[in-house]
Amino acid sequence: MPASSFVRGGGLAALAAAIPLMAPAVAGAAPLSTSGSTSTTASQPFCSTTELTPEQMAAGVTTQITCYGTLDASLRAVGIDAPKGTTVDNLMSTEGASASGVAAVHYKTTNGSGEYLSVAGSGCDGGGLSFEAGDSWNDTIMATRHRLCSQVKHYSDADYTGNTQTTNGANGTLVLMNGQLTRQVSSIKYQGTMNS
Repeated sequence: MPASSFVRGGGLAALAAAIPLMAPAVAGAAPLSTSGSTSTTASQPFCSTTELTPEQMAAGVTTQITCYGTLDASLRAVGIDAPKGTTVDNLMSTEGASASGVAAVHYKTTNGSGEYLSVAGSGCDGGGLSFEAGDSWNDTIMATRHRLCSQVKHYSDADYTGNTQTTNGANGTLVLMNGQLTRQVSSIKYQGTMNS
């Protein structure tokens, strides 16, 4: 797939409704890897990034994905403090939890577990992600969990072209990629109404 701009950020937004607006990365939690030629592993499955605005996408701006060894470090990197005792399972699967701060979450598996990419964003205005060739998330996504945005459009090419699959859902809805897009997603746009 062609290389292109990359993306929208990610924190887990199934937290409380009191989640703050996106803040700059917090010092202290050293990332285990960043996107590009570095790949994530089972020891660093908690990845996050911040959504690009439509203007940044049009200008070809890219954002790095950073992966961490802990859920807390991944959330703090995008300005979210996870409550004590929070687990990946209860943050990622609780439909009733607040969607504030996270546009969507993407997975390298079909069951919404394992390595994930949490995309921090504050609106569903067509901003998105575009993975660079060689990025560990390029051509690996198998499922998307809707959070803030009720519509997510997936593209097979990094320049928002090629085969597409549009998923729709309320906060917490997990949707599998179809046969044309399974492990073929190279760019994504976040649209639709805002879930609560």
